[in-house]
Amino acid sequence: MGEEWFPVPAHVNMDIKADLTPAIEAIADIAKSSHKGLGKLGISILGPFIASRDVKASHIRTQGKVDNEAILNKEMEYRDGKLQKISSPESQALQIFESFNQSDLQRFIETLKYAAEKISKLPEEEISDDPIDTTFCNFWRKDAELIDDEKLRQIWADLLVQEVKKANSVSVRTLNVVKNITKQEAELFEKLCKGIIPPFDPHLLVNQKDTPLFGTYTELYQLVEAGLISSANSSYKTSGILHEVFPIPYENFVLNLHRNQLTVQCHMLTNAGKEIFNILNIERDLDAMIIIAKEVSRQHDTAIVDIMSLKPVSNNSYCIDKIVWSTDENK
Repeated sequence: MGEEWFPVPAHVNMDIKADLTPAIEAIADIAKSSHKGLGKLGISILGPFIASRDVKASHIRTQGKVDNEAILNKEMEYRDGKLQKISSPESQALQIFESFNQSDLQRFIETLKYAAEKISKLPEEEISDDPIDTTFCNFWRKDAELIDDEKLRQIWADLLVQEVKKANSVSVRTLNVVKNITKQEAELFEKLCKGIIPPFDPHLLVNQKDTPLFGTYTELYQLVEAGLISSANSSYKTSGILHEVFPIPYENFVLNLHRNQLTVQCHMLTNAGKEIFNILNIERDLDAMIIIAKEVSRQHDTAIVDIMSLKPVSNNSYCIDKIVWSTDENK
């Protein structure tokens, strides 16, 4: 595909090239392949960005010509307390881009590069054929120019990656939540999400004091205020009537509850919280799994809970290996 997907003329007007070339070059290095996801990215995100800059520059040049005619084509003007040579509309446009958009552009480039690098590593079969939602693109692109913190920039990029993989999987409401959270709130959310149960239907496990397993009561309600977690304490309940053991799969482990149902106290994530959780790479080591197992056992009248390790059998396929810890042996 190479540059074929890139929906702008190859020759950019030299007077605004300084503003646009970094964005073009930043993505072009990654877009040399015919990767399906990068094609979607370029058409949906970078194309409109450049088009809007072209239109803006054209308007500035036009207005500059009108201004020149308005002062009867004189070559000098009285400005800043002295007579100065009137600068050309084209140079005015370039100065405006450089003085007002350079920082915004740099933030946009860094966020876009991060997303493009992750997309380029995705198997193409994981990327849907549906185009990225236009409203999502407009909101994402606008705020990508405003996010300074690297942590938040990575989350912003990951939301774009998720939308490239599956159109309409990230709502504009989630974008509005993310753009208003702080770096500290983002890191706190990741920390508390180690206590999510089960991962495929995320609910935040809490103890009898309504406190998350990997944080404090105060931290929980800080994230409630941020719009990531529901304020109401509730319970998560599911059952497997045909089984004597209820398995809960995690990334590297399976939590086996020696009962045919699961009921735990929790706080639900908001829709925005769920969509953000889906893009996070939450790592739980054995120590974290033991904390979860003990709390699940406590809420089930000291029912036996085993932690079982997994071993790969093929790409993205695992089977249970062995029991690595059990409440039955660690009472």
